[in-house]
Amino acid sequence: MVADSDLEAHRARVEAFRRRRDARYRSEDGWLTFVDRIALEPGDNPLPIGTMVVAPDGRVLLRPTAGVTRRGQPISDEVAVLVEERGVTPDRFELAGRRYEVTSRGAGGGLNVRVRDPDAPARHAFRGIPAYPFDPAWRIAARCERIDPPQPDLVPRSDGSDAEAQWVATAHFELAGAPQTLRLYADESLTRWFMPFSDPSNGEETYGAGRLVDPEIPPPGEPVVLDFNLAYNLPCAFNELVACPIPSRHNRLTVPVRAGERAP
Repeated sequence: MVADSDLEAHRARVEAFRRRRDARYRSEDGWLTFVDRIALEPGDNPLPIGTMVVAPDGRVLLRPTAGVTRRGQPISDEVAVLVEERGVTPDRFELAGRRYEVTSRGAGGGLNVRVRDPDAPARHAFRGIPAYPFDPAWRIAARCERIDPPQPDLVPRSDGSDAEAQWVATAHFELAGAPQTLRLYADESLTRWFMPFSDPSNGEETYGAGRLVDPEIPPPGEPVVLDFNLAYNLPCAFNELVACPIPSRHNRLTVPVRAGERAP
């Protein structure tokens, strides 16, 4: 039997997680401020902030228009642009209230300019993320079959492309008496696990493309705890400009998961 103190601690963790999620989408850097994505081609690319040049050697340069700032400082001469990639925070340019960043991790895998507007209507209209009531029964200790060494696997993305992720484990458990398996993946550093999944609630009660759970990494030989109260929507549930990982055929549950976040 779960002690009352443990139950309340569990409830408090879930509630704190949901508050953080709401705060993230209300913030000036949240996905609701992402208002445009501009693909960069080799050579000169005219943009509101000037001409962005993708050089033959792969470098990205900006010839700024008047009024552009970088990290709050005015710039007038051509500058090299720091591109977002694994472990690299990109340069941020500002003009007329909008923010511009170059990423190599956007839709299609090429170079894209991500445009943010803190005054985006979607941000101002945001009223929070709907969620199912807390239910401790949806915290499941699953048998953890480690994949050692981790294997590269293709994870589909919402823009139709595929991204490679490290398959680190398979979770085995039951829902309503039916056996289930889900693949767990790790980020580039192997220090964060994530698990895209779909279930029959998708499209009606929950987001159609599925949701994610980020379980804590268990010690070797121990179960992995899947707390579906912490299941959260993919960013593309809120903004179709975002390309995000979606569940593959390996991560489809057969029982509706009425826990965690609901469809926005």
